[in-house]
Amino acid sequence: MYNCTHSILLKRDFFLKEQKVRNGGNLMGDERQEYTVTFVPTGRTSRVQAGTELLKAARKAGLHVNASCGGAGVCGKCQVVIEQGTVLGGKSEKISVASYEQGYRQACSAQVCEDVSVRIPEESSRRKGGLGTVVPQRNHARRHVFNMEELQQEGGWSPSVEKVCIELVPPAGHDNRADAGRLLQGLSAQYNRRCELKSLVFLQKLSKALRQDNFQATATLEVPVNLEARYRLLDIQPGYQCHRNFGLAFDIGTTTVYGVLIDLETGKFLAEASCYNPQMSYGEDVISRIIHAEKPEGLDVMQNLVIEAMNQLITEMLDKASLSERLLDRLG
Repeated sequence: MYNCTHSILLKRDFFLKEQKVRNGGNLMGDERQEYTVTFVPTGRTSRVQAGTELLKAARKAGLHVNASCGGAGVCGKCQVVIEQGTVLGGKSEKISVASYEQGYRQACSAQVCEDVSVRIPEESSRRKGGLGTVVPQRNHARRHVFNMEELQQEGGWSPSVEKVCIELVPPAGHDNRADAGRLLQGLSAQYNRRCELKSLVFLQKLSKALRQDNFQATATLEVPVNLEARYRLLDIQPGYQCHRNFGLAFDIGTTTVYGVLIDLETGKFLAEASCYNPQMSYGEDVISRIIHAEKPEGLDVMQNLVIEAMNQLITEMLDKASLSERLLDRLG
């Protein structure tokens, strides 16, 4: 008798919770309660408040769930399977009765109400339609590879950053100019470069860099688009290091983020890498992402996703080329 009554109470409680969600509400009194969502088979977890949609929990865990509509609840592509525990809502005309009984729920409308284990099926992951963890060649943009020797001979290769090696006269009793002034005047006299210095970080490292190799140093300059304007000092290194000048270039596309590591002296590609644009989790089209970016903190979320992807690619390319990030002079 006790088991039967207990079962009825559980069903009644679950019905009331479901009814609450269908009416557009959350669980009053439980909104501040936090639960753990575990995603299998990756084992990643996400700690979220009660009422949080599974789609948001997956994003927080760094997992992708297909959501062409950006989580608006109309595409039906964000289906997940509840392996353990229960959630509120998640019903949709996109989910058949048989699938619903097997635990399928729509991640954008299914809300967390207790600790739960969730499986992201293959049809809801990046692998749908051939999307895997590695970007296939067919998803790469076509590119034209220039003959760098011909380009340099024709004057078509003009990096936006250059390195110049400079030798300055050390300070003396009759010459007590400040280090910054000594450097600016030396660049003007030796290379006809009118430069400006606006970086506090540059000033903080200038004194040590000049004295480390008896006022022989390498200055990194940003070349102005207007040749009448001043060059901007970016970095100062002790000794002669003009032969080590590297830069990065990125193409941030709707589907992929592609980067190349370039030797700015020769124009040679040293390494390349690509990954899927993580913003896909907020909509496969640009309009859906713009709509999300207009929400509170939405723009920061979208920006941070791309920055994390770029940092991942930078690490990968530096490893391929066996270089240190301290040698990078330009990001474009």
